[in-house]
Amino acid sequence: MTSKEVMTWLPKVTENYVLERVRAGEDLEAARKKVEEQSAEFAPGGQPAPGHHFLWQVDGDEIVGAVWLGAPNPRAKATWHVYFVVVDASFQGRGYGRAAMQAAEVFVKERGGAYLGLNVFGHNDVARALYDSLGYQTMETTMRKVLA
Repeated sequence: MTSKEVMTWLPKVTENYVLERVRAGEDLEAARKKVEEQSAEFAPGGQPAPGHHFLWQVDGDEIVGAVWLGAPNPRAKATWHVYFVVVDASFQGRGYGRAAMQAAEVFVKERGGAYLGLNVFGHNDVARALYDSLGYQTMETTMRKVLA
């Protein structure tokens, strides 16, 4: 993505991320604060931090989605992270999410990465099934119960 495209795209996906955090049970204010903190670290000023890559997913001349990848951190040099995989609603259910993840794996391997990690919300059954089918393994599970 160009710098201008990142600045247009990023607010849309980060707002969706806020809503997903709320759907997962987080308070709206806390979700916004967490997303603002993460955005400031990984995309300061709306631009990728060093080692972060914002990539369009295209089919022919049409943009069908996007992927945000982060390069390794100093403590885990071979492990990259998927921050977002977004497929436009009108293209969902056609294999573009799978193709995006497979392309991300190639991108990371070509840059010396040995592992690709991601987080997925427990309520996102479709994404979880995709990641399972691609061979991703659950590393940890965080659970909570709302007490009335």
